[in-house]
Amino acid sequence: MQPLFFKKKQRLTFNHITNVHLSILSLYLVLLVQLKVQAFLLCHQYTALRCIKSTAFSKASRILSFCI
Repeated sequence: MQPLFFKKKQRLTFNHITNVHLSILSLYLVLLVQLKVQAFLLCHQYTALRCIKSTAFSKASRILSFCI
């Protein structure tokens, strides 16, 4: 009789491997979306800073309020 904590070795099935690949792919996609959002916000902040520098305060405040 086997102890309770002993489990049979599970063979890797195609389904298990596919689930692992899907998990990795979804993590990659989430990181990619976060990176794109950060780049988008950074671009708007840079544009706002350029507007402030060129004394276009109304346009800069509009862009900053959009970013926040």
